[in-house]
Amino acid sequence: LSDLAGAPPFRGKGIARSLVESLEEAVKKWGYNDLVLLVEASNTNAIGVYDRLGYKLVEERPNEQTAYLDGGSDTGKARSVEKRGTLAYLYRKCFDGEPGVLFFRDEKDEEAKKSEVDVASSPKEKVDFALQEDHGDMWPEVKQILVKRKAATSAEAMARARYSAVKFKDCSFLAATERNEGKGIAERVDIWRISLEGRTDYVDDSIAWFEDILDGLSSAFGQADDMKNLQSVEKFEMLGATEDIVHFKIFCKSGKVLEEKDKYLPDNQYGFIYSGDSEMYDWKDLDEMYQS
Repeated sequence: LSDLAGAPPFRGKGIARSLVESLEEAVKKWGYNDLVLLVEASNTNAIGVYDRLGYKLVEERPNEQTAYLDGGSDTGKARSVEKRGTLAYLYRKCFDGEPGVLFFRDEKDEEAKKSEVDVASSPKEKVDFALQEDHGDMWPEVKQILVKRKAATSAEAMARARYSAVKFKDCSFLAATERNEGKGIAERVDIWRISLEGRTDYVDDSIAWFEDILDGLSSAFGQADDMKNLQSVEKFEMLGATEDIVHFKIFCKSGKVLEEKDKYLPDNQYGFIYSGDSEMYDWKDLDEMYQS
């Protein structure tokens, strides 16, 4: 199942569920017993539909390549199709009740990667739990901003959403909600992909282009080597927020801590965006912090 979508005015009316059920009947008539699909981790509404229809989580894919529409008449930018790498879930439903073994596309260590699809899973609850743990009472607003792309009502709410986007590796959201002079959104997405996923295999073979990407990474976020710590973040701590300044710490599983004091700007589409300017951008070792 690929590219299922409903227009915003018709969502929440059970149409998506009816479409999937109709497809299942067609698939059975074609003589197949299985249906598989990919859904982005941040798309909790769709995940809820698939869970209720009996689909089971097969695999987490941390850098699934997806396409999305950027720009449009309401943004003042030309409409274009961009690509991004994002955390996605592979779901599967077996109509005969016998899930059997599914072999993944990665041929390396094939025996270790085969899976029995017999355990129920709830990625939607996993996302909600992570948001509640990181943002307390503000988690519903953060979810609206990050998942449903609603406008943020404060700079703090946007800063929190951007932290969760780092955790979920939503590079398109991070690129869309920041300024980086001279860099288009596609290039900003590439910068974040290098930072959060540590992958450069998709980058053009041109050394000059690759070095330009790294220069953009360093100019926007400080030392590129430190950014790899954001590939696995553990905790977010809000230190203070005003109308346009947000001061926070990000604790990484590597033992590094990033302390930032960022300036945010009002934005018609997203409510607030990161300006690209920071009063403080400081990487520290957790052990050194405790000692001091």
